[in-house]
Amino acid sequence: MVERIALNFVSNAVRHTPSGGRVLVACRARGRALRLAVYDTGKGIPQSDQQSIFDEFRRLDASRPRDHTGGLGLGLAIVRRLAQALRLTVVVRSTLGRGSMFAVDLPLMHVSRGHSQVLDSEPMLNGRLIVVVDDEPSILLAASFILETAGCQVICARSGREATLSLANSSRVPDAIICDHELNDNHNGSDVIRHLREEFNCDIPALLVTGNTAGGVAERSARDLGVPVLYKPLDGAALRSSLEELLTTQER
Repeated sequence: MVERIALNFVSNAVRHTPSGGRVLVACRARGRALRLAVYDTGKGIPQSDQQSIFDEFRRLDASRPRDHTGGLGLGLAIVRRLAQALRLTVVVRSTLGRGSMFAVDLPLMHVSRGHSQVLDSEPMLNGRLIVVVDDEPSILLAASFILETAGCQVICARSGREATLSLANSSRVPDAIICDHELNDNHNGSDVIRHLREEFNCDIPALLVTGNTAGGVAERSARDLGVPVLYKPLDGAALRSSLEELLTTQER
């Protein structure tokens, strides 16, 4: 996830630095933190825009064409969501006509020199096929990084239909489904879970995810399905432990 933050910083710096300019990636200890920073010699960002650039679909230079390199304006929105999930501080400094610096402060920690221990969670999640459905690209990205780091095989989709198409040629039943409750295609997460279970004629373990804590709609849907609820923003440890518990219960 930190790598993805750095890559988005570098991608934006390269995209918005004129030919012949410079991009510098550096790390420096600052007290109890390590600052990972990317400097560029681009045209800079007005002070009034230095927070709004982290909004989804907000592009630094609207005159540039949208392309396959990420020119939809999602890069910095993804950075913000990943930083929030990791509880990291993002720093922006920019001067018009001189360039910008984007940085994230990583906490320094003392690591014992004792023998490394294999986490008990690794055998449980290693090799598992997990389907993640969410209409927010940044959430899909964060969840896939968390799960792939734990050894899972991950299929990401932005709708139930997309998930079904991705699984159409698979003879393997997914080990679990992680689905957002609020989707933008007139279906909710409960519909998607039911549909995938019907497709495979199997009661696939599932987690229902929601960012809405008011009204209890997601909770009622989860009770009807007999599945747990996870709340956004997704925490890596909580996601892994919930998935482990779900799979352990299923195998009993």
